[in-house]
Amino acid sequence: MLFFMQGKLLAQTSSISPYSRFGIGDIVPEGFSIQSGMGGIGAAYFSSTNINFINPACYVADTNAIFDVGARGEIRKISNSERSNTLNSTTFSHLALAFPIKKNKISGSFGLLPFSSVGYNAVDIVTGK
Repeated sequence: MLFFMQGKLLAQTSSISPYSRFGIGDIVPEGFSIQSGMGGIGAAYFSSTNINFINPACYVADTNAIFDVGARGEIRKISNSERSNTLNSTTFSHLALAFPIKKNKISGSFGLLPFSSVGYNAVDIVTGK
């Protein structure tokens, strides 16, 4: 199913904010879904079933290999004095793998995490005579 949706998934923008056109775009909040669900807490969260990339010292609790992939949804209401519009989007959030090297002593991890998202690319073309 994902194979057939690949073209549609790659064609979507990663942000619906009009302010994402300035600079590097909108900064993506830190944390995986488990940290976001707890209000963004990260350093104090310790679990053997979830990856906590905010506090790498927690990796020693990983006794099994953990694979984590996620998506992020966004709903925004943009309005001015004349109009109002509600926009929604879903985008890639993270891909991570954590694994024990020596049980309860050494662990490692790697992954992909976006830093920012840009949804608009405005180009000004000036023509002269």
